[in-house]
Amino acid sequence: MITKVVFGNCPICKDGVEKALITGKCLYHYRRFRNEVLQKEKKRRKLNPHPIPKVKRVVVKQDTYGKELTMWFNYFNVNAKRECENCEAPLTHYNQEDWMGSQHHILEKSIFLSVAGNLNNHMVLGKWCCRGQWHSSQMNAQKMECFEMAKLRVRKLIPLLTEEEKRRIPDMYK
Repeated sequence: MITKVVFGNCPICKDGVEKALITGKCLYHYRRFRNEVLQKEKKRRKLNPHPIPKVKRVVVKQDTYGKELTMWFNYFNVNAKRECENCEAPLTHYNQEDWMGSQHHILEKSIFLSVAGNLNNHMVLGKWCCRGQWHSSQMNAQKMECFEMAKLRVRKLIPLLTEEEKRRIPDMYK
């Protein structure tokens, strides 16, 4: 989006000083206006959260591991809401590679093979906004807004795990 900057007096300030105007407002009032719009949008999103898919209890066999992961990625590439589940930033401008990089397994697919292809083992984190924070450390992941949702999804996955995988679940999900 290209915004044209015009110079003039801000109708809200009424101080008589000529300033750069964006959509008819000075930079201060424009930012306040945008912040109010974003807060309203954030409240609307919280009232209408994206539903967690209901999934049958399916255990993925290790011999179909690659096929199941491909199906998992294809499902979410088409059906996932293009929005970061942590900061709620829109991801509609992402190209296919960035969108693929925004699909995340909550429980690592290489460690928890029995739920690697499960639809509840999924989270959308923007490749360029929140992905680094999630992967930097468990402490940082716990501080993220989407962590409680991730814990709920992991609780749905626990009955599907093998005994050895249950022992490997990080303490932050217990």
